[in-house]
Amino acid sequence: MAVRVIGLGQRAAGDDGVGLCVLDALAANPPNGAELHQVADPARLVELLQGAERVVLVDAAVGAGPAGGVLALGLSELAEAPLSPVSTHGISVRQALELARVLAGGALPEVLLLAVAIEPPTAHGTELSGPVAAAVPVAAAKVRELLAK
Repeated sequence: MAVRVIGLGQRAAGDDGVGLCVLDALAANPPNGAELHQVADPARLVELLQGAERVVLVDAAVGAGPAGGVLALGLSELAEAPLSPVSTHGISVRQALELARVLAGGALPEVLLLAVAIEPPTAHGTELSGPVAAAVPVAAAKVRELLAK
């Protein structure tokens, strides 16, 4: 069974692209045996969850605390987390996970969300803000820690 790290986001949407930047940091020295996937649309999660044993999702999150904070959540915690339901991706990560659960007959692999806190998006561009850019190596190290458990 596969172990997958999935970075979500849009590079042209500033801090929303932090999940992809974390995957860039991991690509230089990939976690042992993990597949790395960059995803712009959470609807693709349905496909990527199939056949996986463990999945770490890395995404920007409004409402996860001060910009640049890193928060790890399991599926049960995600349902209760005070994260914004607004998504720049079309459907939210929560909605994509629920769709995957229904299509899989109720069974999902072990899923962890690594949320990097951002401010509500106001501008486009490929640069991350200072606090969010500083969180990239912290989040990459946290992914490695989660996969080592």
